[in-house]
Order: sequence, then C-alpha cells, then structure tokens
Amino acid sequence: MNNNLEGCRNKPTVWLDELAQGDTEAVVRTVTERAYGELTRSADEVRNIAETLDGLDPDAVAARSMGMGHEGRAAAKYWTSLASLIPGELSFPGRQTRHATDPVNSAVNYVYGMLYGEVWRSVVRAGLDPYFGIMHGRERDQGSLVFDLIEEYRAPFADRVVVGMLEPGFDLELDKEGRLRNRCRRKLVSAFHKIARAGGRAGSSAEDLFL
Repeated sequence: MNNNLEGCRNKPTVWLDELAQGDTEAVVRTVTERAYGELTRSADEVRNIAETLDGLDPDAVAARSMGMGHEGRAAAKYWTSLASLIPGELSFPGRQTRHATDPVNSAVNYVYGMLYGEVWRSVVRAGLDPYFGIMHGRERDQGSLVFDLIEEYRAPFADRVVVGMLEPGFDLELDKEGRLRNRCRRKLVSAFHKIARAGGRAGSSAEDLFL
C-alpha cells in the first residue's frame, strides 16, 4: 500500500485516552478536526500547484511536459487526501486505472467510463474533433480532446458519486471475476445520472443524489 495512505490512516492516536474514558463526542470532534485540517492543507497545496501552472509560459518548448508533471503532482495529492474519506475495510490501495482489483477503483473507473461517453458526445455536438487535443497529445486513436476536457468534471460528477455512496446500506462488491456486481453498477448508473441532472451542485443532498 502507498506509504502516504498508510500515514493518513495511522496518525498517532492521541485521542485514545478520551476513548478509554468513554468520551466519544470528544473523539469524534478530535478526529473530524484533524481530518478537516489535513484536507484543507492538501487543498492549499493543490491550489499552489495551480498557481504554478498559471505562471508557465505556454510558448515554452517544455510547457506541455511541465504542465503534465504538475498535473501528476496534484493528482497524487488529491487521491492521497481522498483516501482518508474511504472506509478502511474497503482496502483502497491508492488510485489505479487499468486492471484495478479493488472495489473502489473499479467503481471509479466504471463511472469515469460513463463520464467519458458524456463528454465525447458533448464534444461532437459542439462540432469539435474529439481526437485533436492539446495537453494529451494528438494521437488519432485516443480521443485526446475528450481527455483534456474531462479533467474538471471528474471530481464533481464521478469521484463524488462513488465516495458519496460509501456509507452503510451500499455494499460495493466485486464478483468472482473481479468485476462490479450488477446491482452495484445499476446504483452507480442511477447516481451518476442524478448528479448529472443536478449539474454537480454541491448543495444537492445525498438523499436526492444517491438514493
């Protein structure tokens, strides 16, 4: 497992005395404040990376490779932080794209597939060439413009769907072949279309979006 993820889950448990004394409210308050602080610091680091990107010279020869490098740093920070919101029993190993064998990555990849299709259709309806990208190259077999445009929609329309459903009452399970069970897929499809209709609004309630 990624050492950074282990660090998120195995912080020194300074609240053990409170737990031993039965002060569960103090434990919840301490853990919540710590998690909020860690997520806030991570968000600040991602913002700093974004500011660095704003300072890049788009005409520089290495602009694309430097931009992709900064994107990779931000993604690593993002997923390490997001891991702290995922129940430990799901054994999330960190972000994996192809050949994922855990239920969380499998669910994320499945929802990304739906999102990819929606972005592709939008690009075509706008009269653009989905294969002519900028950051992700111009290879004719990748739909690189779709990859360029999809980035800002991953968190509100896909990651949020999966993380928002990781609560009691929803069993994220794989079958014997390592694929998401059909009932999980149906719930993910339903949740994705609900949040898409809501425009990814942060104010939409979990009850409205995920039930």
